[in-house]
Amino acid sequence: MRLVRVVVGFDLLTVGLYVVIGEHFAGTSADATLNARLNIVRAPIEGRVTLAIKNMGARVSPGGLIAEIYDQRFDTARLLELDRDREDQRIELKRLAGQPRIAETKATQDAAAARLRQADAEFQRANELNTRGVQTAANLDRARATYDVAQQELESARQRVNYLETELASARERLYRGVLQCCSLLDPTYP
Repeated sequence: MRLVRVVVGFDLLTVGLYVVIGEHFAGTSADATLNARLNIVRAPIEGRVTLAIKNMGARVSPGGLIAEIYDQRFDTARLLELDRDREDQRIELKRLAGQPRIAETKATQDAAAARLRQADAEFQRANELNTRGVQTAANLDRARATYDVAQQELESARQRVNYLETELASARERLYRGVLQCCSLLDPTYP
């Protein structure tokens, strides 16, 4: 029995030394938890969140992209709205770019200018004849009225041409902005 105790004691001593020496030469490892700052990010829209940072613990520069939110429903609705606006603007541009309206109004302006020149010449003749006493005052008044009407027609034609040119420029600008908005929605890298 004594021999058994010695053998068991020796075995226990060997196992104990093996554990102590093995731990010393094997190195150590430990699990630790680091408490980092926690920030809650909220967005007022729903959608799918895609994180731009792939590794935990990665450094983020100020103003850097952390995540993107894709809301397909909102994007689709906005795209449809922009497409509809673009089509409306194309129709408006075709309507206005049909330069015949502007050309017709310019022709009306030229005709009004010619009538004004003619009325001016008639008024000058009537005034001259009236000063000589050859023509009546009624004819002079009629010539003056014709001259005034021709002036008003010319001014009206000028304003109409100006209005149509402004309307055309405005339609072109709206179409350009609509195309830019639509393209930037489809491709965020579009300028």
